[in-house]
Amino acid sequence: MLKPVYRNEPPVPKNPVWIIVQGAKVGPRGKLSKSASERWNEAKRAYSELVSRGEEPVMVLSGGRPFHRYSSTVSEAEALKQAALGDSFPGNRLLLEPHSLDSIGSAVLCAQLAKCMSPEYKPKRVIVVTSPYHVERATKLFKHMFFGSHVPVKIRPLPVARVDANFMKRMRESEALANKRLTEPGGFLASVRRGKVNEGIEYLTGSHDDREAYSRVLDGDLSRLLPPLIEGWSEPSNCSGYATRAAQALFEHLPRYVRANAWQLRDRNIVTYENPNPDAEPLPSSLSRHVRPGNLIGIFMPNSPYNRDDRRYTHVVLAAAKKGKEIIIFQNNRHGVDSPMTLREFLKISGGKVIEVLAPPVGQA
Repeated sequence: MLKPVYRNEPPVPKNPVWIIVQGAKVGPRGKLSKSASERWNEAKRAYSELVSRGEEPVMVLSGGRPFHRYSSTVSEAEALKQAALGDSFPGNRLLLEPHSLDSIGSAVLCAQLAKCMSPEYKPKRVIVVTSPYHVERATKLFKHMFFGSHVPVKIRPLPVARVDANFMKRMRESEALANKRLTEPGGFLASVRRGKVNEGIEYLTGSHDDREAYSRVLDGDLSRLLPPLIEGWSEPSNCSGYATRAAQALFEHLPRYVRANAWQLRDRNIVTYENPNPDAEPLPSSLSRHVRPGNLIGIFMPNSPYNRDDRRYTHVVLAAAKKGKEIIIFQNNRHGVDSPMTLREFLKISGGKVIEVLAPPVGQA
């Protein structure tokens, strides 16, 4: 799950500059390699420069655990986080992207993270810190995935003096081949349209050379990637705003929901299913057949302070994915954003009852 490092700290600044630190190989217990250390140190220099100019940047630590290439108990992002906290770096300026297994995945999943932020917390620009031999590839990938987001992308390589010359020569040769493969038929840039994050994710799990590893990491489940309005960054109790924005971010191929209070959504969108007897069957046995990822589910919460006689329900959740007959949901409530859970689990905890299922109106832009 993409998530912030901090807990109970002041919120991050609005519309910050993102410094994306691309991960590199780490030791079995998360010790940074020379390459990873150099990238982290360069990121700290970039951070200090921005702060000295009155900016309030945020570090995005990117990198998964490439279990098919080397063994480590933590992800590259987690190892960078440990280094950051060891340097007394402010925790409320760190975000983790712990799923990517290479530069392509880093660009796709960082773009997904930015796309899912609420407008006031989207980055105003992005700086990608990487090694000199990665510059061409990082430039192509990040500008490709951030296209259309109105977020300028700049690549900040390590100074060449800090990189061994022979190593640089070998890496440039490897990069030349990798860059050629990006644009050839079937390559990432030829297969994924600019700015289309969902197409990028589909490429990772369906066409990428490491698609089996990506499928294992992502579990074929977009809900694993959903960070919208990350914990502490969204307005408490605004379940409807959270669910509609999250649906827009994750399911860009669907029409947009017309936003409203939870109890008003049914008047402005399409009701596709109604529970005939919520008191007898809070979770209808047939519900899974009527729910598709991207649907909203209206739920009556017995203890909601917003309940009134003229409101059938006052809470709404997003159906993010399905696993068999189980429906995986995301939601925002008075306690903040909950991690993914099954609808069954949520109803058991809350005592809620499914009332109806909603879809966006056809043709809504």
